[in-house]
Parts: sequence; structure tokens; C-alpha cells
Amino acid sequence: MITLLHAENIRIVSANRRLMKARNRFISSPDYAAFKRELYLMTRPIRLEPNYYMQVYVECFADIDNIIKPVLDALQMRGVIDNDKNVVRLDMHKVHTPKSKPGTIIVRGIGNYEDDMGGAIKDACRC
Repeated sequence: MITLLHAENIRIVSANRRLMKARNRFISSPDYAAFKRELYLMTRPIRLEPNYYMQVYVECFADIDNIIKPVLDALQMRGVIDNDKNVVRLDMHKVHTPKSKPGTIIVRGIGNYEDDMGGAIKDACRC
């Protein structure tokens, strides 16, 4: 198992806040875009081989199902996964915190992976 993302003291923005209305159309929310960008920058630059099995630990106030979308988007933007449709198993654990407290997100992946320099594929663990 390899840690793909470890973010502490982060302001978590729910997927419910990803869009906002402006001039009679919906656009990406600046808060949500900044949150995804922050996750992207904190994501380890490696590539997992499909099919993906991930374990996600979060400490936050938001609903658990609204947290996974920006996390998977950041992993896909970084190139860790090719497409979130290839996630075959996702185990999540959430610790509820007050709304005003910053959150924590830790994502671990299981399977074959390759480093960002095109290094040899290593067997991290088979699911």
C-alpha cells in the first residue's frame, strides 16, 4: 500500500459547492477549484495501474460522499489514475469534526505503480 495523498489542516470544500450561478449559467466555484488545485499539488506524482483499490481516511464536517469527487478528480489530474471509472474498490473512513475545524485527507492505493520518471513498475500489493 502506498500513500498517494496526505493533506492536513486543509479547508475541505464539498462537491456540493463545485458550481455557482453567474450570468444565467453555471461556472466552477473558485473555492472548489482552489481546493482541487491544492489536492493536486499535494498528490504524490506516481502512476497506479488499473484496476484501482483505494483507502481514504478523512476528518471533516462534510458528507463523506461529497469528499471523494474532488479527491478522485485531483488524482486523475495528477495522472495517478487514468480515469476514476477504473476504481473498483473504495474503502472510506470518516471522523466527524466541527464545521470550523480544518480537515485531513489521506489516500492510499493498492496495486502496481510506476514513478513519475517512468521507472519500472513495482508491485506494491495485489488486491
